[in-house]
Amino acid sequence: GSRQILRIVDRAPRFRLGVTILGHLVLNVGICLILQPTLDDLVVAAGFGALVGLLKSLGARWTGTQMIMPVAAAFLVAVVTFVLSEQGWTDADVRSMVAPLVTFLPGAALTMGVVELSAGAMVTGASRLVSGVVQLLLR
Repeated sequence: GSRQILRIVDRAPRFRLGVTILGHLVLNVGICLILQPTLDDLVVAAGFGALVGLLKSLGARWTGTQMIMPVAAAFLVAVVTFVLSEQGWTDADVRSMVAPLVTFLPGAALTMGVVELSAGAMVTGASRLVSGVVQLLLR
């Protein structure tokens, strides 16, 4: 079993880099749409989605960078937003900044932990919930 797990870990990613970045772009535009954006916000959120997707893909190769990735991405997204706004290129605001950064939150782990606890699966629910809370606190 251990050899099979190591083979799975050593496999190449399921999707190529371009598809992964496109997926992040679409995800971030969808999240931004929930926030009632302007057209500028959507365009900037799409760009930030591609940027964060690239950062996550590059960071996945080096496990040491995964802990700093949310901070680095938030800093980069904020700097780019402020530079774009200062130069007058776009009227982007918090709506375009929130969408790409929300993908770092462990929402699925927290949700599934609560669902499993309510279904009576105490060990798996508590483990998943504690893991999600620790991820949230570390970010």
